[in-house]
Amino acid sequence: MNWKIFLFAAIVVLLYVPLTIVGTNTFFPDYSNYDSGCFTKYPTPAMTPDGKGGVNDTVYQQAIDAQQACDKAYQNAKNEYDAQKYIAITILNVLVLLLVIFVAFNDSIRYGLFVGSAVSSFISILTYQQTRSKIGFLVMVVSFILAIWFISREIGLYINKEKPKGKP
Repeated sequence: MNWKIFLFAAIVVLLYVPLTIVGTNTFFPDYSNYDSGCFTKYPTPAMTPDGKGGVNDTVYQQAIDAQQACDKAYQNAKNEYDAQKYIAITILNVLVLLLVIFVAFNDSIRYGLFVGSAVSSFISILTYQQTRSKIGFLVMVVSFILAIWFISREIGLYINKEKPKGKP
């Protein structure tokens, strides 16, 4: 193989992976539905003395419980938002794999897009694994099947290319 194929494929990978990350962060900016009511300023009303020099434990515990419930709701909403980002990345990568499988590209572009979609999928798994998205998992399974299909087809093409002509 020609070294230029690897060089150009590496360039495609180095451009594709940031493209997916920047594109996702552009269309899905940081989660900003922050409820500032979750966190109160110090001292909280629950920490006012009860007249005996202590803190009212019941009011304090209610404030802590409310803060924890608010934080849990925030985390659930953020995980749902991150799941949408993960699904968007994996769907984009599946579309690129389909493009690579069915559209005739130069070898450098084909291999670069294939490796780029694989690397991008891997990075998105590491970044958004806490979302536990079932849809994202299904899309990743489709991506895996397409990758196996592409690899087996490319190996078959490579083996057929290597056989001397005129011999079975």
